Amino acid sequence: MDRVRRVKESLRALDWNQDESLLTDSEFEGEISVFTSDWKSVFRFMGDDKSVAELDWHPIKNIIAAVGFTIGLFDQYGDTI
Repeated sequence: MDRVRRVKESLRALDWNQDESLLTDSEFEGEISVFTSDWKSVFRFMGDDKSVAELDWHPIKNIIAAVGFTIGLFDQYGDTI
């Protein structure tokens, strides 16, 4: 239950990577956050200028697909692929 309290109220999407070592979430404002499985912040970056409605991890690599006004591909540190 403690983990649930840490999740922001503006959450739009949430997804684990392939081995569940990283969790990503998106907010209404378009920011994407990446956390370790024990909720330590890895990185936070702007995924879309408007909003990110859906997130999905690559099935093998740590690559995030973010769907908002546009579709973006990022690594876990927010670098565009």
